[in-house]
Amino acid sequence: MSKFGRRENLVHQASFDRLQNATLKQESVKKHRKEIAESPEYARILKELNDEGIELIWSSGTNVPMRIAVVLAAEGNTFVKKDSVEFLSSILVEYEMNGIRLKHLEILPAQERNGSYIVADIKKNLKVKFEIFADCECTKDAFLNTTKCLADRYHILRLNVYNSTDGSIEKIPWFPKHISDLDKCYHCVVKYEPTSDPRHPGYGDKTYIQRREQLNDIAKDGEKLPEIEYSSEEHKTWEVVFNKLKSLHSSYTCIEYQQNFRQMELEGLLEPTRIPKLSLINKYLQQKQILTVGFPGKTGFTLRPCAGLLSARDFLASLAFRVFQTTIYVRHYGSPHHSPEPDLIHEFIGHCPMFADPLIAQFSQQIGLLSLGATDEQIEQLATVYWFTVEFGLCRQNGQLKAIGAGLLSSYGELMNNTTLNALIGKLISFDFDYQPLYFVADSIFDAVTKLRVFAQNFQRSFVVTYDPYTESVEVIREMQDLKDGLNRFKGELSSFTEAVEALSKNIAKK
Repeated sequence: MSKFGRRENLVHQASFDRLQNATLKQESVKKHRKEIAESPEYARILKELNDEGIELIWSSGTNVPMRIAVVLAAEGNTFVKKDSVEFLSSILVEYEMNGIRLKHLEILPAQERNGSYIVADIKKNLKVKFEIFADCECTKDAFLNTTKCLADRYHILRLNVYNSTDGSIEKIPWFPKHISDLDKCYHCVVKYEPTSDPRHPGYGDKTYIQRREQLNDIAKDGEKLPEIEYSSEEHKTWEVVFNKLKSLHSSYTCIEYQQNFRQMELEGLLEPTRIPKLSLINKYLQQKQILTVGFPGKTGFTLRPCAGLLSARDFLASLAFRVFQTTIYVRHYGSPHHSPEPDLIHEFIGHCPMFADPLIAQFSQQIGLLSLGATDEQIEQLATVYWFTVEFGLCRQNGQLKAIGAGLLSSYGELMNNTTLNALIGKLISFDFDYQPLYFVADSIFDAVTKLRVFAQNFQRSFVVTYDPYTESVEVIREMQDLKDGLNRFKGELSSFTEAVEALSKNIAKK
C-alpha cells in the first residue's frame, strides 16, 4: 500500500474512471468507424470525420432524420471568385438533390491555426481552401452521399459533424433527480479487499473476512437502517480507537467538531464502550428531536448503508440529496488506529459529528449538486476538492492548525502526521487541481464554503441544479422560467422570516 494509499482512494478512483471511460469511448469509436468504413465508397470521407460524427452516424437509423451541424474544409482551384461561387453552388445542388434541409449556411476562406487565411495566388498557382458551416436536417445516407459527391470534386481537408438541436440546447446526461434514484447509484469499487490484497490488515483472517462479507450482504439487502449486533471484539476495537482519539480532541480538532462530538455524547449516541446504533445517529442528523428535550435537530443528512467504497460519481451524487453512503463493517482489530479504507469508525467518529455542522453539510451538498451531469474530468476535480477538505482538510483556529477532515478525525496516525506538520501545508487560496500530496488549510470552514461558491460560479455546465428539500428532488435550471418554483418557495420563506422579525421587534419594543 502506498504511503498515501488511503487518502488517494476517491481521487484516484475518479481519475481511473475518467481514463477508463475515455479508453472505452476510443475503442467504441474505432470499432464503429471500422464498421461504417466497410462500405468502400465512404472510406475516404470517413477518414476525415471526427469521432463525434462517427458516433452520430453509427447510432442513427437508416431513414431517421437527424439534426446536425457540419464543418467542412475543402481545397479548391486557383481563381478565388469563380471557385468560391462554384463551391457554394455545388453544396446547394448536392444538398437539394439528396433531400437535405438547410437551416443555415456559411462559407469563408479556411483559417489556418496561426490565424491567417489561405488565399489564391494565380502567379504561384496556389490552391485556395474554403470552410463551410451548415446547420441541416437529413438522414445519415443523405449526408454520406452528399459528402461523397463533394469529395469527388474537391479535396476534403477536414470534416466535423456535431449534434444540433433547435435553440442549440445541449442534451443533459442522466443523473438522479429524486432521492429514490439513488437506488441506481450503488457501484462499489473493489480496492483493498482482505480476501485478495496482502497489504490489508485483515488478509488471511478467515473469521474477519467472513464477518465483513456478512455485513456487506446486509448493506446490499436494501434495508436502509439495519439493526446490527456487533461482536465483543468489534466493540473493543471501537473502544480502543474512541479513547485514543478523544484524548487528542482539545489539541488537534476544530471547535465545531468538539462541540458536535460533545453534544452526541450528551445525547448518548457516542460512548466509549459500544458501537452506536445507525438508526439513532441517523435520526439525530435528520433534525428529529430525540432522547433529550431542548436540544435542536441538525442538518437533515441521511445515512445509507453501502457495501464498500463507491465510485466517485455515485458517492458525490448522493451528497446532492444530503445522503451519506456509510459502510457498516469495522476495521481489523490488529490495526485499530489506521484503516486503508472507509469503515464504520471512520464514518461515525470522523464524518457524523461534522455532518452535524451546517456549513460542512452545505459544503458537502454543494459539491454533490455540482457533480450531477458533470463530465468525467469535472468529477475528478470535485473528488479532489472533497478529498482535501471534507476528508483531509485543516483550518486555522486561534493561530493553530485544527483538523476538519474525517480521514484525520478518525485516525490517530493521520491526525498526528498532519498536525505535527510532517507533511507540506498548502493554503487553500483556490481550488487548484494540479496537486501533489499536500494538506490543504482553510482560514475557516466558512472560508472553504466561500471559495467553493466562487469555484461554482466558474463551473462549466449548460445548466444549474437546485435542491428542493420538501420533495427531496433536484430541479434543472436552464432558462429564467425554470426559476419560477424556486422563487415562489424563496418568497414564502422570506415572508416567514419577515413576520418573525416584526414579531420579535414588537416584543422588544414592549419591554
